[in-house]
Amino acid sequence: GSIIHGAGGVIMDNTALSQDGATNIAEVKTGVQGKLSDNLNVWGNVGVQAGDKGYSDAQAMLGIKYIF
Repeated sequence: GSIIHGAGGVIMDNTALSQDGATNIAEVKTGVQGKLSDNLNVWGNVGVQAGDKGYSDAQAMLGIKYIF
């Protein structure tokens, strides 16, 4: 897992810009990979994020690699 912390704003050329939303987010991600044959690999992962101000996110990814 990891913790993501953002300040929520920046100052450029004496102009302040800010963003509403979460500034502290916790993330957990796990995955697997496997070799099904000499030419075929597969992998996948899932992750979730939760943060302050009601922020949440979930993601999943699958991949296939075939070597000719």
